[in-house]
Amino acid sequence: MELSAAEEAAEPAPPPSRKSRSRSSGQPKLWQLLTRNLLGFSPLLAREAVYRTTDDTETPITQDKNVWEELAWNVRELAALYDNHSWKPQIVERLEQSAGSSPLFIAFAPYPLEQYAAMPDVRIRTSPSINAILDEYYAGAEWRDAMESVRTPVKKVLQTQLERCKRKAELLQQELAVSEEANRYRLQADLLLAYQHEVKQGQPSTVVQNFFEGQEASSLVTIPLDPRYDAVGNANRLYHKYHKLRRALSLVPGQIEQNATELATVEQFLADLMLADTPAEVGLVKAEVQTAGYIRGKKFGVSPAGTQKKAHKGKGGKPSKGKPIPPGGGVPLHVQSRDGFTILIGKNSRQNEEVTFHQATSNDIWLHARGVPGSHVIIKAGGRDIPRSTIEQAASLAAYYSQARGSTNVPIDYTLQRHVRHMKGGGPGMVIYERERTIYAMPKNI
Repeated sequence: MELSAAEEAAEPAPPPSRKSRSRSSGQPKLWQLLTRNLLGFSPLLAREAVYRTTDDTETPITQDKNVWEELAWNVRELAALYDNHSWKPQIVERLEQSAGSSPLFIAFAPYPLEQYAAMPDVRIRTSPSINAILDEYYAGAEWRDAMESVRTPVKKVLQTQLERCKRKAELLQQELAVSEEANRYRLQADLLLAYQHEVKQGQPSTVVQNFFEGQEASSLVTIPLDPRYDAVGNANRLYHKYHKLRRALSLVPGQIEQNATELATVEQFLADLMLADTPAEVGLVKAEVQTAGYIRGKKFGVSPAGTQKKAHKGKGGKPSKGKPIPPGGGVPLHVQSRDGFTILIGKNSRQNEEVTFHQATSNDIWLHARGVPGSHVIIKAGGRDIPRSTIEQAASLAAYYSQARGSTNVPIDYTLQRHVRHMKGGGPGMVIYERERTIYAMPKNI
């Protein structure tokens, strides 16, 4: 029998049974018997025959004569489809709320797939022909492959940079801790000058009372000395160490701020990459990452028009210092709320910049998931008061289009657009805001 040739292209996992699964999982199943003994019976086709017989794809082998008679009838009915060409092609897709807006192919066949009818979060579609199904399936597979072939290397670059930023943050915090050491050098120098008459040149160390802390025995301070110098010479050496450390430490707060901005930028790029649903959107994120300088050398970016453009090089084959033209970010999502308000959603950094600072006005409401990278969401007021229900709907969208998509209760900050401004030193879409309120929302797609 050749009925299952097309369906073998993608063998799905078995659907859950509508009946109890209390039977032993070690018992041989009816569908397994069919695949072993009927030529051309794939697991999908065999499960379909068993399901139409018992309402359970995992029914074990039984001695019930009625089951065998009905199973034989269903097998003949399915086989007859090949003889009379009574095809009714169907596609079964899983609606993956946590993985993205695009449904996932899980099965297809030239006959109705009744075994999937009772599954939750599943959509069954009919198709005019099995060839149309195959074209759609393989086009989808190529589409995903094309998207992942761009997404994966960009994600690797960003994750590497993220780890560098985190390590740098730890090192900078350690440098801040050195400030205590700098203060110790100054204290020792001050004490040496105060007790210089008691310190003889050639001593390896001296113990003096720290009169800054009182007269207790615990306030005694041991000061290591360079025997080559007297008290004043040793004090000058300690002052030199103190000032050297203080100069270095004066740069650390700025470096911490700069590193924090870069860390936020990289995290936002990773969120942009996660939210990209098409090869074109992934390409836009890649181009933005390249513009930011994280992809260097003989790399090709994707221009807004979809053409490829080689990075210009300066002397010695290195990238030129001049920044390339920033790529476009595509078109933000537009959604109509149930109350009739327009909601704008930026799916990457450029779109966030666009909706917040170019399409929004001062009285529009701006929303963003708290503490995680994600989309900027704008509710266009249009001179009207925005009801709570629209804010809640927009908050669910802000939760969905964020790194917290997999959570069930996401804090969403919202404020008027006029209270949002660019982050100092940040790239497109990097902002700070104030006078916000917080609402908790469950992630929901459009």
